[in-house]
Amino acid sequence: MSGRKLYLIFLFASIPVIFFFLFSKHMLLWDVLNIPWDYPHFLDASIFGIASESHALGFDPLYVNPQHPLGQRLNYPRIWHLLFALNIDRSHTYIIGSIFVILFYIGLIIFVHRTKFNYPTAIVLTIVTFSPVVMLGIERGNNDLVVFFLVALAVSLSYFSRFAGLFLLMFASVLNLFPIFGLFYLLKEKKRKFWSLFFSGLGLFIIYGLYSFNDFKQVYITTAHSAKVHYGINVYWMALNHHRIFNLHLQDDVIMAARILTYMTIAVILIVTLLLGIKKSASAKSENMQHLDFFRVGAIIYVGTFMLGTNVDYRLMFLIFTIPQLVSWIYIKENKNKSLVPLITLSAIVFSCWNYVIKKYLLGMKIGFVLEETANCIILSGLLYLFLTSVPDWFGDFLRKPFSKIKFLGIMD
Repeated sequence: MSGRKLYLIFLFASIPVIFFFLFSKHMLLWDVLNIPWDYPHFLDASIFGIASESHALGFDPLYVNPQHPLGQRLNYPRIWHLLFALNIDRSHTYIIGSIFVILFYIGLIIFVHRTKFNYPTAIVLTIVTFSPVVMLGIERGNNDLVVFFLVALAVSLSYFSRFAGLFLLMFASVLNLFPIFGLFYLLKEKKRKFWSLFFSGLGLFIIYGLYSFNDFKQVYITTAHSAKVHYGINVYWMALNHHRIFNLHLQDDVIMAARILTYMTIAVILIVTLLLGIKKSASAKSENMQHLDFFRVGAIIYVGTFMLGTNVDYRLMFLIFTIPQLVSWIYIKENKNKSLVPLITLSAIVFSCWNYVIKKYLLGMKIGFVLEETANCIILSGLLYLFLTSVPDWFGDFLRKPFSKIKFLGIMD
């Protein structure tokens, strides 16, 4: 039995278990995984039916959503308003949430379809797929589940039609913006084709962004930005005053200093990673191009979303795309030293995805938070470095060109 078949067995076996806990009042699964659950489940999916009710009353739920018990506005791009044409309401929450979960499962099947991997890969994939952060997205019925499906389908379809793949990725970006980072999967194309497709997609997204700028601004304003169950560059300094983490009650100038220090630290990490990565670009080869394409998508989506500020932890589900390639690099035979970076990166991914459980049973909130954010920083640096070392020669030359006159670190050696 192949590793892929083993993973699919775990996947299909989990379906009745997960839906049992989603449709019942038993909270054992969510409590054991230390997931901050709400009942009824599918809290994020419920916002669409509630917003549809407000829309039926003549309100724009992006700005005013009186039907929501807390007045929470619909913090998703306006394209999601097309669902209102189906006359949905809050009674359809479980239908919407179930569809989102099913699409996520289909995305996982598409991701592993037509590719072979070993048992260690299957085990690590299973560990991450059923980790608390992914289960949080399922319990909430978040629309990232749909985006995951679309990204998986886009990369897979690109092997048959590059335009169909690009269209689906752009559609995913219209739904939730951040998938635009995934355009770097196009690095599998030759130089001229990459630039034409990349700038076509980016140009269309910029036009869309300019047209919808006010709505995007409103979405950003109404989206919760927190240090708890979030990752990203802003989480570090925001945690200082968070009542569930450090609760230090610091003055504004101290918080600002911590914020600046955080940005400077991340900037140093990125610069050092960039310089080391472009120096060794095209040194990390892959025997499976599908693994590499998915790795590029998952890696850059993580790096991009991390730099955006804060993201709810369920967005870490896109790290699933990176696992087969990371495991493959760990087992390279040519140079064992190269396997250290993917091993550390993969270890940090597993730790971060399971930190809810680790905090509850082993470390506690404060130590667990510090180690979790350290792991997220390691993931940031590791994925960026491995991405840079795996780009084609011509793209590596493009990245090195601005540094051609810099002699320190031997970048051009």
